[in-house]
Order: sequence, then structure tokens, then C-alpha cells
Amino acid sequence: MVLSRRPNRVASLRCIMMLLAGVIANLQLQLMLAVQPSSGEGEVTLPRQNPDDWVMFSKDTAYFRECVKHFKMNHTWGKIHAPFVDKVEAKEIVKRARVTGLDVIPTLALLDKKNISQYSLELMKSLKQPYIIKSTHMSGGVARVFNNRYHCFKYCDYGTSEMPLGTKAFEVSKSQFTMDIGLDYSRNGGELQYRYIKPQVIFEEDIRSRTATDVTFWWVSGGHPVFVSQQCEQPAGNKQGFQMKRVFLSTDYVRLPIVFNRGVCGDAPPKPASWERQFQIARALGKLFPDETVRVDLYDGKDGKVFFSEFTFTTAGCWRTFSPTLADGLLWALAHHELPPAVASPT
Repeated sequence: MVLSRRPNRVASLRCIMMLLAGVIANLQLQLMLAVQPSSGEGEVTLPRQNPDDWVMFSKDTAYFRECVKHFKMNHTWGKIHAPFVDKVEAKEIVKRARVTGLDVIPTLALLDKKNISQYSLELMKSLKQPYIIKSTHMSGGVARVFNNRYHCFKYCDYGTSEMPLGTKAFEVSKSQFTMDIGLDYSRNGGELQYRYIKPQVIFEEDIRSRTATDVTFWWVSGGHPVFVSQQCEQPAGNKQGFQMKRVFLSTDYVRLPIVFNRGVCGDAPPKPASWERQFQIARALGKLFPDETVRVDLYDGKDGKVFFSEFTFTTAGCWRTFSPTLADGLLWALAHHELPPAVASPT
């Protein structure tokens, strides 16, 4: 399955962006806005932006703006994209793509509305630990079972306390995921792709002990990797990966002055040994979306493996934008073929 659409040509944007292409071909986004480390924490401070300062593109020729105006509340778009964000079907799509060097996290069990009654303590104890429990049709509760202990650590409505894998853990877990399986996540923000996914609870292998960092976000547009968001903060205490600081990087591992919705670090962490393989994987998966912007989430394995996590088309519900806003315009221009792919990454 390949998602494609006819490009929307905007002559004036193309002319302006082509003039810019030679400047940013090697430096990507770094040269567009100057950033200086602030004192104390090594944080990065971006210059305050004028809301009207949309250089090189207009407000409507930006990825997140297009998402809000044309993707959200769009049943046709939602139906087409649903298989790619279904946490079960996406795995099958990636398997069929036969991407060299990419592993898919094994599924241990699935429950749906018809057999959720089979959710039992016996089932939880019978599955090979460690494993993750989450819903397939939404960004809902996520729990981990390891060493005969249960810990709901993300979007937990019944507490985040770690506890022995016993009756209380089962009751908390079943309450969480029985509730999640009955929710229509699309009602929260108009992301209608989630309405067309079969609600299920998936139990899958927990690869945390086999990975070096939290999931790495590869932003792919027009079929080509553009920039990457990677965890840069070391784990401490009970802090989970999704709570940690991140840093944006170019595809050749140069720090970029981009901020999204997380705290940022002043320096990039050491380059992962699997970086080049991740790039090739992101580019191969990008071929499924020649006219789209998609976030391809990958895990860097300690044993040299790279694991597929998921596809995301409406990051943060598209209510946020990048800073600098040029990153938004770059994604839009590549998806609409207003810029040559070499501007973003090697071809």
C-alpha cells in the first residue's frame, strides 16, 4: 500500500524556495536562525518570533497548518490513513515492505471488545515477560509487566504505582484497558484516522532492555528523511522516555536549532552505531508515502537491531508547530514537491 496524491504546484513558493535550496543543501536548517546556548543548564534559547514572520512560505503552505485545515475532521483522509496508525495493521504493512535490517516487535496476544472478558490474571502471568500492554486504536494507557510486577507508566487513569503482578494489578490493568477499548479517540481532537481502527488491546514484547534510548522520531516528507528528534537526556529515577528532553538532528547527525514540544539539550548525544541503517530504513519506509509528511518512529537496539515502533501523521494533534517555523514550511514543500529531495537528505 502506497499513499500518493497529485502535487499542488505553487509557482511563487517554488521560485523562492529554489533560491534558498543552494544555501541550505548542506547546512539544512541551521543557518536560517541563529541560536545561542543560555547559561546554566546548557539549554537552547530561540529568538522570539514575530507571528507575521513567515519567511519563504505562507501560513497555509506549512505542514501543521495543512494538517489542521485538511487532515483533521476529514473522513476520507482518516479512512485512508487508519491502517498505518493501527498498531496491529502497521506491523503487517511494515513486514510486507520487507525492509532490510528492520525488526518488528513481536505481538504476544490481542484482545478486542468481543473477548475482553478473557482478560485475566492467568493470561497476564502466562505471557513471556517483559511485555507492554496498550491499546491499538488510540494514544491511551501504556503498562509494563516485568519480573512479575505491573507498572502503568503513561496516560494512566488508575494510578502509576508499581505493584506485584497479583489480583490488584490485574484489576487495575483490566479497568484501564477495558475503559480504553471502549473509547473513540477521534472525538478528542478530530483525528479521524483513529475512528476507523478496530479497538484492541495488544500485548507485545517489551524491548526496553534491548534499546539504548527512547524511540527516535524520523520526520520523513515527500518520501525522504528530513530531520530527526532523538532523546538526549539520560534516564534518572522513574522518569520515562516520553518525559525526557530531546534534540533535533540533521540526517548526517548535525544538531539543528529546532524545538517542538519537549525540553532540549545543549549538545547532541553520541551518534548511534545504527544511525546510517536507521536512515536507510526511514528512507525505505518513506517510499510508502511519496506525497506525505509522516513521522517514522524507530528504536535503536543495543544488539545492533533497529525496531519499528509506529507511523504518526498528526503529531500532538497538529496543535503545535516547530520553532523555527521554517521547519514547518520545509516539510510542506517537500511533500508537495516544491523542493528537490537533495535539500533535505542524500538521494
